[in-house]
Amino acid sequence: MINAYDVRIPIIQDPNNDNLYLIGANKLPCTLKQDNVVVRVGGGTDKLDDYVMHNHRTFEKILVIHMINSN
Repeated sequence: MINAYDVRIPIIQDPNNDNLYLIGANKLPCTLKQDNVVVRVGGGTDKLDDYVMHNHRTFEKILVIHMINSN
């Protein structure tokens, strides 16, 4: 999914927690349900690919602003 949609935000597993991932600038719990990876957002869940595709441009902007501010 990441390669197919040219996603350029970090998606990294937390080494201390198998279900926690850094996605963009957010740490979110991810689980496997019915052959789909789902992300816990707000009071519910969203499929990982839908969540990333909907939010990756916002995450890119946040990360660029952070890099500029931190030199």
